[in-house]
Amino acid sequence: VLVVGLISFPSKGIAESPSGTSRLDTYTSADGETYFALSLKPNASGISPVNTEIVVLFDTSASQFGEYRTAGLASLRKFLKQLEDNDRIKLIAVDLDATPLTTSFVSPSSTALDEALEKLDRRVPLGSTDMEKAIESAANSFSKPGTGQRAVIYIGDGQSAAKMVSEEKFRSLVGKCVEKRLPINSYAIGPGADPFFLATLANQ
Repeated sequence: VLVVGLISFPSKGIAESPSGTSRLDTYTSADGETYFALSLKPNASGISPVNTEIVVLFDTSASQFGEYRTAGLASLRKFLKQLEDNDRIKLIAVDLDATPLTTSFVSPSSTALDEALEKLDRRVPLGSTDMEKAIESAANSFSKPGTGQRAVIYIGDGQSAAKMVSEEKFRSLVGKCVEKRLPINSYAIGPGADPFFLATLANQ
């Protein structure tokens, strides 16, 4: 945290706390005004990193073809590279069905995830997407109490051509995700992306 301000009393130089968690730099200008910058550094010793369990829903319907599929797969791989070793991923291909490509939550650097990505590469984009089934599958993946954070990532256009999500069902799905503290973030990609549905889902 850096705090910068103007003080009226004369002061100059550098003052640092014995623990090294704070530092005060002052400067007096030629016209007599004194400025200061206060830097505060939290003591992070003894704090263990929090692991995150993430369900990735990857749209494999017919709309995800060509450059859209290439961009979607590239975004997925870039996202996975940014994760920590203690995070856990469950990869699910979604179209007419929600098909788990990993049997459980696995490490982003595991052989199991590499095999799942190979399955995804070989999967031919066909059919339509059932978003109701996709969201339900993600929510049901968190049946056991977790010890860290949780999240759902969806990569696709958000269109549910296979089965329209009714208002009543949408409220039920959102309620289940809220109960399990599951934020849902999306990367909207495809020739007919539905950002309104995805934004509504994220906001709820």
